[in-house]
Amino acid sequence: MTTWLMMMNSLFSKLKYRSESIDSAVFEPVDVNDESLYSDLNSLTNTAELSFSLVATDEFGDEISFPVLTILELPKLSRVMFVKKKINGVAFFFSPTGFLSCALIAEISQFGEVYIFEQDVSFSSLLCDFKSWNFPEPLHASTKKLVEEVDARKIVRDTTGEVIHARHGFWIAPVIPDVKNKLYEEWLRLATFKASALLASEIWRKDGQLFLTLKGGRSLEIGYVNPGTSHSSVDLHRVHMALDWIYSQSRDAEVRHTLICQRISTQRHRSRESWLEFLLRSVACAHQSAREDYRSHIHVKTVDLLKAVTDIRKTVSEEVNKIVDRTQSLTTGLLRDLSISFTLVALRQVLMAKNFLSAGETKFLLLANIFWLIVSVCLSGYQNKLYFRSQIKFRYNWSKRVIGLISADEFSALSRKPFKDSIKAYKNIKNLVNFIYACLVMILLFMVFFK
Repeated sequence: MTTWLMMMNSLFSKLKYRSESIDSAVFEPVDVNDESLYSDLNSLTNTAELSFSLVATDEFGDEISFPVLTILELPKLSRVMFVKKKINGVAFFFSPTGFLSCALIAEISQFGEVYIFEQDVSFSSLLCDFKSWNFPEPLHASTKKLVEEVDARKIVRDTTGEVIHARHGFWIAPVIPDVKNKLYEEWLRLATFKASALLASEIWRKDGQLFLTLKGGRSLEIGYVNPGTSHSSVDLHRVHMALDWIYSQSRDAEVRHTLICQRISTQRHRSRESWLEFLLRSVACAHQSAREDYRSHIHVKTVDLLKAVTDIRKTVSEEVNKIVDRTQSLTTGLLRDLSISFTLVALRQVLMAKNFLSAGETKFLLLANIFWLIVSVCLSGYQNKLYFRSQIKFRYNWSKRVIGLISADEFSALSRKPFKDSIKAYKNIKNLVNFIYACLVMILLFMVFFK
């Protein structure tokens, strides 16, 4: 491992950085006449399981294939490009400069691990770990970070659609590393400006410039421009602590964001003060005050939650009792209609036996009874249908006021399930009652047409 590291250090001491992206890194020779560069590149090409491929060109633009087998009339190297292989969830860089050049682009936020060919690199953000690349150690994604990703686009209104990304937590770094080297300091400065936009309420563009809006007691509008001035990592870390408090978990993230925005917006913005300077001056006090506001919010929310649960149970109990009453009215109507029908049939038999009614009159009497039974069951069903429809509409409007206080599962257990169970029981009784009515109508029809 040490031999390879020495070889890579020797190689890069002979190369001058030109540019680097997520996909490739481009270098040029420090001395085009240095033939030892060929032997270093040959040794590198013969290494197994490289995470990149080598593309070199000479002074005429022709590609040189490595390893070079002969040393006679070696062409002069003009460019050496390392083409990186795609590794899921992993990005790697051949130089700290190349990493810093890509530190703010949106594409880098998709990675969960970033390796840099530099010693003593060990820091992290909410969504990514940054490590030293111990060449030739093969690169692969390790265990995924157990963090709850919060989509910042649902909290900050970005009218441009370009500033805030789904994994914007990539730039939030709440943990201070044990060793703070120059690379970490530079990355923290860039990441703080990028992440600071998450503390705004709204992002918009006017005349080609970006502006941030803070809404609270009053509305503040500040230009989103990086002043380029340096600040201590201690001051920058305060911004990341406030962001970590908001975005480390999704529950109540929007509430915490609103509270801290309200506190920051009460601060006076000085003329010619940049967004980051204003934030560094006000964020620590605003963060502390917002935490106190959140504790008060939780207390009020707890009281409201208990009251809401009591109201839910009371309301559901009343609704279920009304459905039970409707179910009982069905059975009561059935018994009433059964008694009327039995009385009418018995009366028909008596009157027919004494010749008080003709055959046509008894048929009319039975048909009238059948008509009454059909009208009675249909009218009861229609009335109950209208009632349940109005109840469902009432429940929809009522549930919107309390659903924010408790979880969906808890609301379902307290309210939806008992209501659905009572509706299901009503439908079962209704089907049985309709069956009995149908049987009774069939019997009466049989009596009409068959003596």
